[in-house]
Amino acid sequence: MKPQARPTLKPVIPGIKLSSGAEMPIIGLGTFMAKPEEVENTLDVALEAGYRHIDTAYLYENEAAIGKTLQKWMNSGKIKREELFIVTKLPMIGNRAKDVMHFMEKSLEALELEYVDLYLVHCAFGMEKRSDKELFPQNQDGTFALDMKTDIISVWKVAWAFLHFLFHMALVVYVLLISKEVQ
Repeated sequence: MKPQARPTLKPVIPGIKLSSGAEMPIIGLGTFMAKPEEVENTLDVALEAGYRHIDTAYLYENEAAIGKTLQKWMNSGKIKREELFIVTKLPMIGNRAKDVMHFMEKSLEALELEYVDLYLVHCAFGMEKRSDKELFPQNQDGTFALDMKTDIISVWKVAWAFLHFLFHMALVVYVLLISKEVQ
């Protein structure tokens, strides 16, 4: 007997309604510290279990593995893009208005997606950008190379405006700033 194609899996995790009317699953798969070679299996298990909210970041260096796995699922017909809620984040080295689009494009390319559902500003401070690969630049004394010329308020205002521009270009569905107090 020939096996039949499986129907698209329905999410089993409840969601909350956002002010936009969209539904965001209340439980998501966090991918911090997930090695690219482990992501495919982990994501397969999570999607099979009903996860639809996937949280990643440029900083985690696993967006390409996530994108490959999501494409596999979408191409097989097991899941549709609109059933997913994908979150990624602007890295600290990109916390400048001139770098927001650059890092958004890099994330979209790696994730093999046309848009993300939520784009977060990872931290409300900037680090020196020496290259796209040096995610935590350090000074010669081993301390982090913070960008002390960054005007946090101006960066926030410009980044917020630029993220809304991305929203209107349909590259971002929701915009949120994560702000942590630095001691």
